[in-house]
Amino acid sequence: VLPFADMSAEGDQEYFSDGLSEELLNALAKLKKIKVAGRTSSFKFKGENQNLSVIASELGVNHILEGSVRKAGGRVRITAQLVQARDGFHMWSQSYDRELTTTNIFDIQEEIARQVLQELKVRLLPEEQAQLQAAPTQDIEAYQTYLKANQLVVDRNIDEMEAAIELYKEALRMDPGFASAHARLAIAYNLQRVYGNTDFLETKLVAKYHADAALNIDSNLAEGYAAIGMDEWFSSGNLRAAAVAFEKGLALNPNFIEVYNWLGELYGERYLNEEKKQLALFKQGYEIDPLNPHAIINRAIASALEEKKEEVEDYVEKNLRINPSFLNTYFYHAIVKMHSPFGQMDEAIKNLDFAYSKDENQVLALSFMTGLYLHLEEQIIGEYYYGVLKERFGNHGLYRETVMRYSFFSGDVTDYERDVLEFYEQSGVQHSFESEFIGLYGYGLATGNIGRVLPFYQEFDPELFEATLSMPSKASIDKAFQLAVLLSRSGNTAQAEVLTRAVCRFAGDSPQWLIGGAEDVEYLKYQ
Repeated sequence: VLPFADMSAEGDQEYFSDGLSEELLNALAKLKKIKVAGRTSSFKFKGENQNLSVIASELGVNHILEGSVRKAGGRVRITAQLVQARDGFHMWSQSYDRELTTTNIFDIQEEIARQVLQELKVRLLPEEQAQLQAAPTQDIEAYQTYLKANQLVVDRNIDEMEAAIELYKEALRMDPGFASAHARLAIAYNLQRVYGNTDFLETKLVAKYHADAALNIDSNLAEGYAAIGMDEWFSSGNLRAAAVAFEKGLALNPNFIEVYNWLGELYGERYLNEEKKQLALFKQGYEIDPLNPHAIINRAIASALEEKKEEVEDYVEKNLRINPSFLNTYFYHAIVKMHSPFGQMDEAIKNLDFAYSKDENQVLALSFMTGLYLHLEEQIIGEYYYGVLKERFGNHGLYRETVMRYSFFSGDVTDYERDVLEFYEQSGVQHSFESEFIGLYGYGLATGNIGRVLPFYQEFDPELFEATLSMPSKASIDKAFQLAVLLSRSGNTAQAEVLTRAVCRFAGDSPQWLIGGAEDVEYLKYQ
């Protein structure tokens, strides 16, 4: 679905024509029998007079839907045509000249989608019929405001995302029952935790409220489940629940490219460690949206996991060429360069430094530069970047993660106690991320204040304190090992022995799950 051209006299209806294209794309994408190229890839060809067969080849599709929108006062004229890409044959074309109302615009969208499916000889299931008929809102102004907000979230720019949040709020003031606006607002809040500088405690409740509201209004909304997945991941730290929600979102919309990226990243977490699923999701996401910058970089990560170095560089080069303003390419390239099969710290630093030099709001690059320079014993440089991070992004989750590294290298736990431990105690977040427990473990060993960290282990994983524990789960193995050491240091040798035996049983039964099998240092550590 190519972006429809804005043919309005003033040329000021681009958001409307783009929005119409996006809604058509979304309607078709929910159907399981056809592959629909993702929005980011399709919109790459906006305003370009390229040969349709070339576009189809780049997107991996056989048919293209294109058209135009002419909006004047209270009326709209929409022209749409379906083209067979290999020979340019026009399979169908039609114009719609209507008064602009919410009912009309969704009726037109449904008519176009049905005609496309008829030409493609796709038969709809009953539930798919209902999806095509569903109108997200009955308020045309709320709908147009929502479309404007969607356009602002795409590039993950801090200022644009803040503007999008205000527009979603405005759309909801016009129509409080607008489920998609609730879902997208919740997603925007959660994205700000990664790309912005929002206060976790301030946004935690409001993001969950809007995620829940979306599904209360429409229990079959894919974006609603995506919002729940992000909330479970970022707010509650419940990785399994997040995965279930994301999977449900994909079941409802099998072409939901963002969820392929998010769920793939989630399965890469140490406590889930589902590398096969991660690889499959990253590859599927790339097939659907081959020009999407997030999909391309995740495809590069998949190649890195398979130790295909040349493929990694090919995908990175592609992203730099077609998405030059997407600075996260440099960040993720740095992460890949740090690890196997590369191990090139100098190249990692060059990529991080370049991303930060282009945008000082690149909190991802700033955080990793701090940790990397400290790791390389470049204390002065590391402390400089740490100071910038603390001053400008003191509310960010990556700051709290970096505090742990800083405390380890500097021996100063003041910031860790104030900005991390006190935050944990006040936020009520469940602590499931590996880095969080590494920090708690390191703090307990370094200070001897083991009593301060034990409640966090007990709150999140109470089974580790059971006297009858036989074997920890994959998700608990690292915590079990850490806890055994901490309990032993604190004098609770009985429970420490229970945990030690349980960890050894796990290591004996599941060496393949540990990083490199029986010869790996991780396996030997547990033995």
